[in-house]
Amino acid sequence: MATIYTIKGTDSISSSRLNINDNFDKLNTELIEVHSFFGISAQSLTLTGPISAAAITASGNVVAQSALTVTGLTTLNGDLIVNKSVRFSVATGTITTLPNATSFDKSIYQVTCTSNISEALHNGNEGQEILIKAIGTATKTLTLLPDSSNIHGVAAGGIILTVGDDTKDTVLLRYFAAKWHIVSVGSGATVS
Repeated sequence: MATIYTIKGTDSISSSRLNINDNFDKLNTELIEVHSFFGISAQSLTLTGPISAAAITASGNVVAQSALTVTGLTTLNGDLIVNKSVRFSVATGTITTLPNATSFDKSIYQVTCTSNISEALHNGNEGQEILIKAIGTATKTLTLLPDSSNIHGVAAGGIILTVGDDTKDTVLLRYFAAKWHIVSVGSGATVS
């Protein structure tokens, strides 16, 4: 920030001319520095540090030259075109129980089965998709049971995944209309 010389009421303009010129020079230097961030004709802003804001509204395209991290629930009101790969979040490590209702905060869950276990599949969030994989001791099973009939087309017997068999150990689910819907399931898995 420029340090500006204050011209007092008792100063004369002629004796303060050097200070006035110096003030204008300092202001001009600051203005040039601020102007370097803006491309006036292109209506652009160039920053090298982070931007913090309560809300940002963009009326055109948003282009990130490197990583773009968005925290919190984000709504896209237009199409999303992905020109490269999509990477889903994986629950770190393995778990032995599934999350509570609307607490699925990852896209992929690996459930460890050292014995045959049954787990209630609680409600998700509308539009949510998760992949569940049974891992652990070969031939042990993970049975995903409906929580209040919340798995579309699946009765009380649930979805049975078998550890160590690539045709039986995964299920991909999407939650909408208050139910989990099977998108894909291992061809050997049991759905009853």
